[in-house]
Amino acid sequence: MTSSQTKDTIGLLPEMSHEDLMRLKSANIGDICSIKDQLRQARVKVYTTGQYADPRWYANAEAALKHKGRLDQAIALELSARRSQRALQNELKLSTPKPRPVRTLTGIFMEICQEELAETVFEELKAKARARLDNGGVAQWESA
Repeated sequence: MTSSQTKDTIGLLPEMSHEDLMRLKSANIGDICSIKDQLRQARVKVYTTGQYADPRWYANAEAALKHKGRLDQAIALELSARRSQRALQNELKLSTPKPRPVRTLTGIFMEICQEELAETVFEELKAKARARLDNGGVAQWESA
C-alpha cells in the first residue's frame, strides 16, 4: 500500500458506514498481523541461518506496515468521533426536559376521589359514570 493509497482510503472513511468501517478494520488488522509475521520470520531466519531477506522486500514490508498502522489509527479515530457524536446526541436527548402531561380538572378530581373515598364507593361512582357515558350521557364537568 502506497502513501497515496493510504491517504485516499483515509479520505473515504467519513463516508463509510459503520459496518464497512468494521470490515475494513478487521481486514486491516489481518494485514498488519500478516506483515508482522513475515517480518518476524525474516528476523528469525537471520538469527538461525544468517541469511538476510532481500533488502528491498524488507523495506517495502516495513513501509506497508507503517501505512497499515496509519490506516488503523485513522479508522479508530473515525469510530471514536462517531461514538462521541452519538454520546453527545444522547446526552442532548436526555437533557431536554420532557413536557409535563396536561392535567385537567376531571383528572385531578378523579385522583382526589380515589385517594379520599373508600375503594368500593369510588368504584361504584366510576361504574355509574361509565354507564352514563355509554348511554349517551355527557362526560364533561360543567362549571356552575
